[in-house]
Amino acid sequence: MYYRSYNNGGNFFWLGILIFFLFGGFRTIFLLIPIFFSVIPLFVGGYFIMKLLRAIGFNQRMGSHVQFNTKERSRFVELLIQILVQVIKADGK
Repeated sequence: MYYRSYNNGGNFFWLGILIFFLFGGFRTIFLLIPIFFSVIPLFVGGYFIMKLLRAIGFNQRMGSHVQFNTKERSRFVELLIQILVQVIKADGK
């Protein structure tokens, strides 16, 4: 039995070219270029605005977490730091 390999890649290329010219050809390119260059800055600006808003949200969450610590917890951390300082001083280095 003989196997034949069919390559239809070229046929799809010519079909795409035909559709391209049916829908306006090169006039379509001249229409899409200004649209492309006016939409790209919007996407880039939107990306940076989203990054900024995420950073602000992260900082707000961290600030609210630190702000709502109880006095007992703050006192515990303070005493723990004092104990660690005394241990470091006792080492002599």
